[in-house]
Amino acid sequence: MPNPYLPESLLAQIKLLGHRNWILITDAAYPVQIGPGIETIAVDAEVGQVLSEVLDQTQSSGHIRPIIWRDAESQDLQVKSTDGIRIPEEILCNRGLESKFDLHESLISTIDSAAKTFKVLVLKTNTKLAYSTVFLELQCGYWTQDEESRLRKTLNQK
Repeated sequence: MPNPYLPESLLAQIKLLGHRNWILITDAAYPVQIGPGIETIAVDAEVGQVLSEVLDQTQSSGHIRPIIWRDAESQDLQVKSTDGIRIPEEILCNRGLESKFDLHESLISTIDSAAKTFKVLVLKTNTKLAYSTVFLELQCGYWTQDEESRLRKTLNQK
């Protein structure tokens, strides 16, 4: 079935991503960062539409699962014009996914640091809502953090 918002070439890129890579679904004003591993692609759709498609891809891949990060500032916005900011929250809740929150500047700094070694794919949308960016930190889909911790504990006991 054709994907309505993401071209096939972009879907192929998502399939290549793995543990420690990032996918950002950003609002229109998100800055173009210039790290060695950062690639920014303009997508002619809204944050919610692109988020749904990217989550479909990551959840069906089997090899990656996202840790979802959002701007802490988004939790405190009371302005009526930003009601659309709740759209990512609804999409995540409908999928049984939860968000972690950190300050916007801290998340940008994290992305800058990650891009020195790993690929960061930034999908810049048409959305014109402050603090509506969703940051997906990719983890291994078939190996959990608990399994990794147990392995490291065992290795340290040897």
